[in-house]
Amino acid sequence: MKEDFLKLQKDFEKLIKDKEKAIVKNYASSYKKLRKKLSDIYDKYEKDGVISKDELRKYNRLKALDLATAKTLIDLYSSNKSLIRQTLKEVIEDTKNSSFTIINNRVSITPIKRKFDSTEIINQEIAGKIWTQRIKHYGDNFVYDVHSIIRQGLERGDTYTTVSKSLKSKFGQDLKRAVTIARTESARVQAYTKNATMEEVNKQVSLIKTWRTMKDEGVRRSHQAMEGVTVKFDEEFTLPSGATCMYPKSTGYPEEDINCRCYLEYKVDKNDDKDENLEYNKDDIIIHKSLSAAAFRDTVKLPDGTYTKVTEGTKITKVVVFAGGKTNKKVKVAKYLAKQYNNAPNDWRKVRGEGFVDVNEESLKCELHWFESKQTGRVKMKVKRWFDNES
Repeated sequence: MKEDFLKLQKDFEKLIKDKEKAIVKNYASSYKKLRKKLSDIYDKYEKDGVISKDELRKYNRLKALDLATAKTLIDLYSSNKSLIRQTLKEVIEDTKNSSFTIINNRVSITPIKRKFDSTEIINQEIAGKIWTQRIKHYGDNFVYDVHSIIRQGLERGDTYTTVSKSLKSKFGQDLKRAVTIARTESARVQAYTKNATMEEVNKQVSLIKTWRTMKDEGVRRSHQAMEGVTVKFDEEFTLPSGATCMYPKSTGYPEEDINCRCYLEYKVDKNDDKDENLEYNKDDIIIHKSLSAAAFRDTVKLPDGTYTKVTEGTKITKVVVFAGGKTNKKVKVAKYLAKQYNNAPNDWRKVRGEGFVDVNEESLKCELHWFESKQTGRVKMKVKRWFDNES
């Protein structure tokens, strides 16, 4: 399960890096627009290396430049705000679904009914402010600084090269700030959503949680010491600094939370009494190659009503008992199965897993559902859905 949560974290990191590239692109585009406007000014009003201030003051030319500059920067911040908001919504949905699936692939649990309010999660206050207020604050300062660089440069008679270099430096500083906000907020939302999802799961099965780091040079020294620390789901972690939290990025201290990439691995606490009614799924089912004759392989019903066989040598993975057995859900057709196969209704379980079946001389990956009992083994296997582009 450790590998599953690591993959979830790596997928998150990839998503954020892709969004960061989009932010960089927005800044580059805005800087290019301003540099073009500045270049036009110098082309028109510079003579012998000196800008003509008198010409600039005519016909509200400076005011027009100010308005054009403001519009470019406002558009930049509006684009970044929309991009970050959409990213946070994606993080919430992906994290909820993926983290639930990781546990559900190991033990039968019912789907989460709780509705997550993405707006409420996204707009949580941190240190008295929500992220949009921080963006506005930094944006206002950025607009003021850019105006000052351009105006003061023109007043001093600086060259186009000097002013554009100053602008490039200021854009670079603000870009880093925007990326930090996007990454920190995305990480906060991901950690919160994962914890909220596991809070619902913990109502069905008792969980324990383990602190994990990315194990690279970017990990804080204080967080390196947390690698492998395990506590019960409802207990807090205590960091070397004395800060406490339920999950990474939630201490409330910037020095512990900003740019933190740590994550939690959740596992079922098998020592807890809450889990007595659950059926764990430890083993894959292997259709051995020694049973190569088609007669010895499971018959599978396809969605179109025709039949095929499980692929020779396939491994049915992520096996989950989701009805009957020790689960809290009944097999709806148990009486019918018991009558057909001459055993007791309570003997039956409904199971799912992922494997391969033969279709038109190809081996295609799918989700399989079937019924089973100790007396009969697997029966009535069918393809529930296909996994695209996997074979």
